[in-house]
Parts: sequence; C-alpha cells; structure tokens
Amino acid sequence: MVPGSRTAGGRVDPEKEEIQAELRKHSAKKEENPSMEELIAQEKQKELEKVEKGDVKAMILSAMITIFPVCLGVILLICLVAYFFMVR
Repeated sequence: MVPGSRTAGGRVDPEKEEIQAELRKHSAKKEENPSMEELIAQEKQKELEKVEKGDVKAMILSAMITIFPVCLGVILLICLVAYFFMVR
C-alpha cells in the first residue's frame, strides 16, 4: 500500500495508487537507448579526443590550400567579366 493513497474515510484510492505505481515504474526505469542528440555528442567527443595538437594546424593549412585557389579563380573570373564590360 502506498502512503497517502487512503482517503479521509480510510479507503484506498485506486487512482492515487495507480499514479504512484506509474511514478515508481518510470523513476526506477533508466533510459536504455540514448537519443540521437546524445549519440551525436558522444561521436563528436570521440573525434575531438582523437585530434592531436599538431593536427589542428595541418587541418587549417589544408583548408587554406583547398579554398584559396577556388576563391582566387572566382575573383579573377569576376575581374575578367568586369574588364570586358569596361573595354567594349
């Protein structure tokens, strides 16, 4: 019997007892399957642990080597289009 489940007349209130049983069941039950956000956070944490201090500089350098030529090509293309509009 659950404390506080008796009514003023001394009878057992089945609704309160059912609610208390549900609360006990849910509070004792641990979440077995982690949510997608928790899984993603765990994966990011694992990746951050794998990255060494020297790797960050190498990653920045490789990003610059990849991005700068593309940006330079786009800027040159814009300049060429502007040049042909000015000259002709």
